[in-house]
Amino acid sequence: MFVPEKRTEGKWRVSDFSPCPKCNKWLQTGRLWRHRKVCIVNVRHPDPTPLPLTELILQSEIIAGKISSRATDALKKEVFTTMRNDEIGRVAKKDPMIVMMGNSAMNRGIGNIAMRRYTVSGVIRLLARLLIELRALQPTEELKKNLTFYEALHPSQYDNFIHAVFAVCKEESVEEAEQDEQIETEPAKLQAPSNAIKLSYDIQKLCRMKIQLSIDSENRVLGEENRKATKRFMDKYKASWEVDVKKRARHVLRERKLNAMTELPDPADIAKLAQHMQERMQMMESPLTYDEFRTCQYLTMARLIAFNRRRPGEVQVMK
Repeated sequence: MFVPEKRTEGKWRVSDFSPCPKCNKWLQTGRLWRHRKVCIVNVRHPDPTPLPLTELILQSEIIAGKISSRATDALKKEVFTTMRNDEIGRVAKKDPMIVMMGNSAMNRGIGNIAMRRYTVSGVIRLLARLLIELRALQPTEELKKNLTFYEALHPSQYDNFIHAVFAVCKEESVEEAEQDEQIETEPAKLQAPSNAIKLSYDIQKLCRMKIQLSIDSENRVLGEENRKATKRFMDKYKASWEVDVKKRARHVLRERKLNAMTELPDPADIAKLAQHMQERMQMMESPLTYDEFRTCQYLTMARLIAFNRRRPGEVQVMK
């Protein structure tokens, strides 16, 4: 029996609730920020430096078991605390193999500590979207709710992977294609074909990870079955994926590149913007309020970005 703090109206799910890290009271995750003001432990022993809301939600989800224990401290601290707490984020934090991909991406981005949180977040959120689309294609309600990538990497799921990848790429619907007067024999266009290319490499990495997990499994018989099934999936992937997915995505990318129009800004507009920012900065006095300080900060960063436009990420590493 699950007894929440308060009665909820309409349909609800246990996954929408999390415990308070201090008093362990279960309540809706979106109400944690309000609860910490009246938390009995926090009232008796107030914290002089309260945690940010993202950190509070992260601790709560770790206690509830929503985040896999495979997640490294760096992944939890840098990425999970900055991710949006939506359905995609919850799926990304809970699936063990997505978390392993996040750990791997963190190690690859060790040379770019200032920006790797955004890169890693993009990788694991894209995989979470793919898993959500795979769940929608399953025949049973149990698989629609709890399917993991470890279970999905099976030869019988190959066709579902193709449909799920195109769904993540936001394939046009039949109605949209008819409105565009599209030829019936021509396939529907992809709005984000680069996602198919990215997922193609990520699926190969997931297969290698599953083989590694299967070899290290305590149940040798079941592990060997999973390893062989993953090998068969990889054989099918290598034989058909290039034609089924990559060829179509690269065709759309090439077509867009040939038809793209590169518009350069007018030099007079650039000079006018730079002059405007210089005049605003000269008019600024020593900031006395928070709003004045933020305005001064915006002008300084805008001037720096406009001056060094070919060096993205410079503002992020400033201290």
